[in-house]
Amino acid sequence: MKLYLATGNTNKKREMQELLPEYTVTIPSEEGIVFNPEENGTTFYENSLIKAKALWDIVQKPVIADDSGICVDALAGIPGVYS
Repeated sequence: MKLYLATGNTNKKREMQELLPEYTVTIPSEEGIVFNPEENGTTFYENSLIKAKALWDIVQKPVIADDSGICVDALAGIPGVYS
């Protein structure tokens, strides 16, 4: 089964493929899909949902997404989602 990963990062694709070997993990650029949604959420979770929904709207197939950043304890977690 094909599973779309809402990213342009080929390293994330490789990692996800290793975690989910029973699926064919595909990123938008592999199918010529221009994908650059505005990640304007205030949390990693919100940005993940933004990306997943944006790709779902295009492909109408199963999609997964993630978001990450740098959270520095000494700086009260910033820059966090804004990194």
